[in-house]
Amino acid sequence: MDSQLTMANRRAGFFHDLKLRCGDVLCVLFLGLCLNACDSTAPKKTSPAVSTLDLLAFNEQNARMQAMRLDSIAMAWAWPAEGSYSKTGSGVHVLRRRLIDERRRIQAGDTLYWTGRAFLLDSTVLFDWTIAKPFSLIVEASNWPEGFHEVGLEMNAADSLSALIPPHMGWGLSGLPPLVPQEAAMWFELAFHDWRPALISHPAPKQKSGPGWNAWIDAFEAGHVKLDSDWLKSPYLVGGACISWFDSSQRSSAAAFHEGTRVELAMRTFRPDFDGRPAEDFGWNRWSFEAGDDDQVLPVIEQLMRQHPKRNRWECHCPVHYAFGPDGLPQLGLLPEDVVGFQWEWLPLDEMAP
Repeated sequence: MDSQLTMANRRAGFFHDLKLRCGDVLCVLFLGLCLNACDSTAPKKTSPAVSTLDLLAFNEQNARMQAMRLDSIAMAWAWPAEGSYSKTGSGVHVLRRRLIDERRRIQAGDTLYWTGRAFLLDSTVLFDWTIAKPFSLIVEASNWPEGFHEVGLEMNAADSLSALIPPHMGWGLSGLPPLVPQEAAMWFELAFHDWRPALISHPAPKQKSGPGWNAWIDAFEAGHVKLDSDWLKSPYLVGGACISWFDSSQRSSAAAFHEGTRVELAMRTFRPDFDGRPAEDFGWNRWSFEAGDDDQVLPVIEQLMRQHPKRNRWECHCPVHYAFGPDGLPQLGLLPEDVVGFQWEWLPLDEMAP
């Protein structure tokens, strides 16, 4: 393991060179955007709403680019030259470093333990699992991204391995703030520690995509999430721990949402229609408050409003535990692993008609 980890500096250099090459392209693009923005004679255009087909095409192109990036990294590290290298159908690159003579029979429901490290591709350490505190995983049941489960099954043939995990097999578009950025690939250096077959039959594993939020992200990235076009005429996607949009055609004409602004807020709460479960509408609520008052609005919603203080019409989809805490909202039947949606609009009280 130590010998593998000493390669980190050399690999970090590779990423530095890669960033420099990418940086040249980004600089040209940025300069072009700046020149275009400074051209006061250019007619202003309204951005069209993003269709489902546009989103699907974007996600497919993004997945291809991410796959090409990991392919180039594996080539730079000479993994394909090793006989124990493979790339799975889901895009995970695996290099088995210490093969074993007799395959293990790790399967769904078994508990697997490993040691090692997980990195971002710039060598930032995400997790450091030691012999004293190894990582534990109930295969295809624990609430970890699918890439963890796939790598775990690769330990049927090896005592140690290296792996490159594409974003869609990790935390994908949502990331894991503040630790894992959005659309981040990961690099694993792992060693088998222990394995305990299930003593009793486990219930059927959860969907491979994981609990509700991961399944919703899969549906979103596949272009299957449809927004209410009557609510958001021109949706603009905002990244973060939740997936949110504001209506770029709507904005506060005077006051911005900041400390001391008195506003009226109307908000609808609902459970989205996906994963075979029907939508459930919990209705609208309306109230007024002063921005900055404690416990007047959910933190996830207030954070978005502060980040974009002039945008006043929104839709947001979140894991229930992120919006309401680890217990969920049992009085509405919202479990921690469910997905909850919000639509809201706020107006400064001094902008409202008497």
